[in-house]
Amino acid sequence: MVTARFYKNISRWRLERPRGIKLSVLEQISGSQSFASAVERFYTIRTQMLIGSLILFIWSLSPIGGQSSSRLLTIAKKADNTTGIVYYGYADLKYSAFIGASSWSNERSIVTSIYTTVLLSDPKSKRSWSDPWQSPRIPMLPRARRHDTDGSWRQVDSTALALGHDTYASLVGLKLQGLRFEDRTTQYDFNVSYSYIELTCSQARIFSSVEEADSFLSDKNFNLTARLLDDGWDVNFAIKVSWNNGTTDQGMATNALNHVPPLHLSYLSMSGVSEDFRFYLFECAPMTIDVETSMICTEERCTPIQQRQVPNPRPSVRSFPASINYSELMSIARILPTLAGKTRTDMASPTENYIADDEPVYGQQPRRMWNDTDMEVFSDRFTTIFNTVWQASLDPRTVINASLTDLPIFEDGVLPRGTNQTSARITSTRNVYSADVIWATVLITITIILQGLAIAGFTLQFLIRGPDILGFASTLTRDNSFVPVAGGSTLGGAERARALGDLRLRLSDIRSGEDGYIAVNSILAEHEGEKIGSAEGGGNNWRVLDKHRVYI
Repeated sequence: MVTARFYKNISRWRLERPRGIKLSVLEQISGSQSFASAVERFYTIRTQMLIGSLILFIWSLSPIGGQSSSRLLTIAKKADNTTGIVYYGYADLKYSAFIGASSWSNERSIVTSIYTTVLLSDPKSKRSWSDPWQSPRIPMLPRARRHDTDGSWRQVDSTALALGHDTYASLVGLKLQGLRFEDRTTQYDFNVSYSYIELTCSQARIFSSVEEADSFLSDKNFNLTARLLDDGWDVNFAIKVSWNNGTTDQGMATNALNHVPPLHLSYLSMSGVSEDFRFYLFECAPMTIDVETSMICTEERCTPIQQRQVPNPRPSVRSFPASINYSELMSIARILPTLAGKTRTDMASPTENYIADDEPVYGQQPRRMWNDTDMEVFSDRFTTIFNTVWQASLDPRTVINASLTDLPIFEDGVLPRGTNQTSARITSTRNVYSADVIWATVLITITIILQGLAIAGFTLQFLIRGPDILGFASTLTRDNSFVPVAGGSTLGGAERARALGDLRLRLSDIRSGEDGYIAVNSILAEHEGEKIGSAEGGGNNWRVLDKHRVYI
């Protein structure tokens, strides 16, 4: 409407100027009262291509402006960031259930239940981000990155973990507390410190008889073959913790591992039955790995994102966490073979099936033959099993009762033992209306142009002196000798149409006796078929147009 009025007024105004306006331009502008008519005039006149293109462009602004207004606002996500505190379990500050006979007696059933629960879970669950109690698991640092001392971060490979190519340090997750998810969009970003004992193993020897194994492994304080063949134990593997000279020393049993010589673990697996026994010996060197893991927690789950080895390794005199001493390490080695339950003499232990990456672990597989063993897989999965038992023994009742939203119970304002805290960035998102800059620019530009046209059209309305005759059929009756009506030349097109509302017009052959000549003439019932009297056309009869005549 604004554009059409502007085109009409600019045509009328230019028509009244002293120099007038070209007829083709007048037809182009005055006839472009809609987008369709503008397109029609563009192709029919074809003499004013630049003006026609400009007219089409201006007409196209209106639909573009309508589209920009509908696309101006979109619903976007706005993040609100705050900081908070997240609490987590820290192995260096905890007590183990293996600390003494009384403690183990009280906690044995819980530790056993935790261990068998994670072993019984299907392979997909073992590879998931969290344990059965929704505590997030910490990935094991790849051995190739173990000696990175520059503190560089590496991206956690979620695909490798899901496929089982990478594994977790423990099947028991890290206890987290203090998270709040009243807003379901809340996300926590934080780093946690974590320690695990890495075992690097090699296959040392294969024994074909009990006597051969005894002669090699004889130890007055701890005999591996005796442990395997003891009728009181239904086991097919045993573990011994000893110094580098291969002997145990009960006098050091209560000392913290920070103050003892370097240790190693001997893992002896028995294969075969009856007299056809075969013993596989693996030697494993333990080492504490301290990692820092970047995690993201949402209402659905907690996910490790990045990980790095702590740049400052533990000193050699304090190489193990304070929560484990030599006595506890020996207890783990003694109890681990029986923790998954009794095993038939001809079947492999579920623990060994897990170490061998043979699922399901309770599938009644025959005793394991460790020939051509992939020692990297053996070391990684033995590491996971060993740390699972250790982590399960650290305050086991909180393992099965862990809740992300709980808060630790402070004692006189002090965190409970075994709990650490870290700063977290808390992000919550909400829906907001967002203006698209490009569409906003388009809308403002088009609005300014159309407003300019509206103002120009309104101003021209006051500059025009003559009547509005453009585009009206009644204009054809002005000064027409074939339409005998009164003048009224000051009337505009609309006023003249109202004044001559009952007049009938027709495009006729007004000189039927000569070459075809057409004009608009009036049809008066009382004169139909008679000669039309006029100054120019008197004496000429009119008739309807004939398709066989040529008109000029």
